Amino acid sequence: ECRLIALSGLRAEECAKVARAWIEPAEEGMPVPAFLHIPDRATKTRSERWVGLVDEALGILERRGAGKASEEPVFSGADHKRAREAACRRIGSSRNITRRDLRHMYLTLGLQQGGDAAATQDSAGHKDLKTTQIYQSSTLARQAMVSGAAARALDTKCAQMGHRGGGIDEPAVEN
Repeated sequence: ECRLIALSGLRAEECAKVARAWIEPAEEGMPVPAFLHIPDRATKTRSERWVGLVDEALGILERRGAGKASEEPVFSGADHKRAREAACRRIGSSRNITRRDLRHMYLTLGLQQGGDAAATQDSAGHKDLKTTQIYQSSTLARQAMVSGAAARALDTKCAQMGHRGGGIDEPAVEN
């Protein structure tokens, strides 16, 4: 259950309800093999949402759901506290890692690795983008990416307009 939350960003309450019937194959060319279609009745905000499932997450759902009816929850609902505590000891963490921590990790890492805020908002099921932006952190590398992207876009735009140069120290030259 915890690994699925770390791979999908599901809320603990959603994870307790997740069923194989919610899995839908992705269209050809998508970066994931399937999506989890979470019905509105199962979400905190009462709005349906879609979450991409990587191979490992899909495998977890298929293994845990094997032999169960398609609408039956794949997880037993048992308390996984002892399993989480044992996992924390194995990795040397003195802090108990909760399912909520795993969801936050999913959102933070997704944004840090280039996921856009609007898509992350939809995946997380946040009604307000401000909630999603809590997980967005700035790093020097990301700031440098913004500078590089802006410079490339400016060069492209200038080339399309038939100009080159035009910086502060360099006059624009008509082609």
